[in-house]
Amino acid sequence: MSEVGSQSSLYDELHDCAELVDGALTDLMDGVSPDSSSSRRELGTLLVGLGNRNWFHTSSRALAVLLGLFKTSDRQTWSDLGTTLLTDSANDRSVAKLEKLALLLEQEQQTVMARIQQL
Repeated sequence: MSEVGSQSSLYDELHDCAELVDGALTDLMDGVSPDSSSSRRELGTLLVGLGNRNWFHTSSRALAVLLGLFKTSDRQTWSDLGTTLLTDSANDRSVAKLEKLALLLEQEQQTVMARIQQL
């Protein structure tokens, strides 16, 4: 795969994840339960996967690498948020964490787009 293709693929992954975060955030703020929100369930599962020691969930592993979550404690923080998204216990703190995740993903997308433009 060419460098442009590789970076484009990375950008697409970041974009898809950002869309998932946006959907979960919207549903959370609208009070949509995890049972009725596929975005909350999918993102919750993805984030919970960050806490697994064996990182068998490929999407979780990719997200951890993309965001530089190499410390177990960092991954566990996001995993805890995933657990919260899968329950009805989400609150304003959960919204703030999701907004932080959305910002991190946006920054990574901008970084990848800048690399693509330089190629």
